[in-house]
Amino acid sequence: VKSNIGHSEPASGISGVIKTIMAMEKGVVPGNPTFQTPNPEIDFQKLRVSVSRKSRPWPKVPFRRASVNSFGFGGSNAHVILDETKTGADASQLSFKSSFGQTEDLNFFAEEELDPPQVLVFSANDVSSLENYASSLNKHLLNPA
Repeated sequence: VKSNIGHSEPASGISGVIKTIMAMEKGVVPGNPTFQTPNPEIDFQKLRVSVSRKSRPWPKVPFRRASVNSFGFGGSNAHVILDETKTGADASQLSFKSSFGQTEDLNFFAEEELDPPQVLVFSANDVSSLENYASSLNKHLLNPA
């Protein structure tokens, strides 16, 4: 992603996910325009790997699959595998909720949609820490006093 949109530091992981989803939807494998010299320690031919500087059509396959890696400056690492879906909502028909929380944006939703489900992402060094954090947050959400 960096070669296409620059270094987005704290949002680099989601930038890669968005770019990959868009590529899957459009059926285009984006090129890496700044790639020049491959690492001599990597046997690209043996691994059957190539790096294209120009975008190209996604290969004809039963469904598209891609993986996205993100290696954070502080040592955090993430990996996600994305699979294409043949069904789903048309993006132009989806409701929109402003992340800025403007009250005038709420009129886009029917009364029962004013409190839609939210995705929460948790991170911890181990399972015990994760469970403690989730439990603490649950208690706070149930009784925010």
